[in-house]
Amino acid sequence: MTADGLMVLVNGMALDRDQVVASLDGAPAWDGYQLTEVRRIDLGDHAAALTYRATAHRAGEEPFVALMSSTYRLLDGAPRLALYQQTTATH
Repeated sequence: MTADGLMVLVNGMALDRDQVVASLDGAPAWDGYQLTEVRRIDLGDHAAALTYRATAHRAGEEPFVALMSSTYRLLDGAPRLALYQQTTATH
């Protein structure tokens, strides 16, 4: 993730890199997930966005279904997540 990266979650929270790292500490893992409707949108020589529908499962819970986008920038020769956004598909 880029130093100035941002995650915008389905619950309305916007997390910077440090907040993302902290939120993952102790978070339960998904039992499984599927990505469908995957598309790549080129944004120039050093950036691209991916859009997709994700369905994730945990035992005893309703599936989490969302449309997502992930925007990457090429930094020091490696792709780094700059912006991630979720939109619920279950409402």
